[in-house]
Amino acid sequence: MKGNLMDQATASVRQQGTEGTRPVAELPAFDLSRILARIRKEHPDWPEERILRAEEDYRRFLACAKADRYAKLSPFGDVDTVWHTHIVYTRQYHADCDAYFGYYLHHEPFDETNRDFARRSALVRPE
Repeated sequence: MKGNLMDQATASVRQQGTEGTRPVAELPAFDLSRILARIRKEHPDWPEERILRAEEDYRRFLACAKADRYAKLSPFGDVDTVWHTHIVYTRQYHADCDAYFGYYLHHEPFDETNRDFARRSALVRPE
């Protein structure tokens, strides 16, 4: 499928087993400045545009996760880098999850046991 899969994913989340769609949750507005500062330090080769796009895509990923709490979504690439960096700040990540989701969003890494996560998530921007 061509096009921006992240935009398609945030336009609507298809409910499995139904023909309808429902709107994605509002994007989280919490402060990620410390997370982005760390990414800038750890990835000095990333242009600012890439960092800001990764932040936006991460927020969209979280909105998709909120829209369907039981969907097993596992992002890749830059979105996963932002998520990992956010999780490192454990107190902030916990507080942000509590404020946005009302529960802790666990990270489920992609591996051979959950191969369909990538296919179902559609949360990777084409390079």
